[in-house]
Amino acid sequence: MAGAEWDRQEIEERRDGTQTTLATGAVSKTLLGETFPLRDLPRSTTDEVGLYAQNEIAYGMVTLIPGVRWDFYRLDAQTDAVFADAERLTDLQHDRLSLRLGATVQPWTPLTLYANYAQGFRAPPAEDVNLFLDLPQFGVVSLPNPDLEPERSDTIEAGLRWHEAGVAVEASGYYATYDDFIQSRSRLGTDPESGLTVFQSRNLESATIYGAEAFARLALYRLSDRLAPWTIDAGLHWAEGENDRTDEPLNDVAPLKLIANLRWQSTHWPIESGLRVTHLARKSDVDRTAGDVFVAPDATLLDLTTRWQPNERFDLVLGVYNLTNERYWRYADVRHFEPGDPRIEVASQPGIHADLTVNVRF
Repeated sequence: MAGAEWDRQEIEERRDGTQTTLATGAVSKTLLGETFPLRDLPRSTTDEVGLYAQNEIAYGMVTLIPGVRWDFYRLDAQTDAVFADAERLTDLQHDRLSLRLGATVQPWTPLTLYANYAQGFRAPPAEDVNLFLDLPQFGVVSLPNPDLEPERSDTIEAGLRWHEAGVAVEASGYYATYDDFIQSRSRLGTDPESGLTVFQSRNLESATIYGAEAFARLALYRLSDRLAPWTIDAGLHWAEGENDRTDEPLNDVAPLKLIANLRWQSTHWPIESGLRVTHLARKSDVDRTAGDVFVAPDATLLDLTTRWQPNERFDLVLGVYNLTNERYWRYADVRHFEPGDPRIEVASQPGIHADLTVNVRF
């Protein structure tokens, strides 16, 4: 099997604003020390091309899956009337050949054991290379980094899958080592002259991330015919990471997440409902070498949803979320903030709320 992929993105970001003095009617495009319109990121075009080939070689219950992939990445940033400083633009072009080898063993029909080794490649995103965000009114500055190198990785993964009527179990563990790990908008500390908190994407010379994932589903008709409309499923994701040169933890890696779901599906009507419990754990190991950071507390959420789908082209979903009115944060939203930062309050997620979604497919 062989194939090709091509992805092009046109990135355009712009901020604008107008201030009107009601007493005099005077209009100004300068607010909080900034003159609008402006761009924090120049207009950019990215092209990602991938060519790949793989084969499956079967020996009885064992299947080997060798593969190779070539990736090409190009970033083209442009000036315009709003962003005219050509010296602040960086163009990039990178490519890499990566290898992959997988193996599966199926000792009997429901069970599959597998293992994979894969090389990875990730080019620096446009935002990490050219973003310049200077907000002294909020005490922060984010600097571009034209010297970012592509991220390369080697990953070993092993796991199992058990699938039969009404039962599914999947579990895996992985261990990945990285060269030039891209740490997006890393907090570098406080500028002693300006007092601003400085952020900049950077390469870590070497890093390691390891973790585990698991998923299980049980259709309750396996226990009793009376429970035929009911299904239980649950999943978890856990990971840890560290900077191999400093032995400090990677703040980029989110903490443990657990999800459990009880679903009911009518045997007579196109209606199903689900009660979902989500636990977001608190990250226990945090790198504070650039200053103290706010760590979101753990939280347990309860959501109730009902879906009506009379045909393949239409469905309606009514959900009531965060039934216990828990005050919580998503780890990724606040991991850069210092304790006491006023933006922490804004970043908290909604309490109990309802949502109605209508999907129409043509």
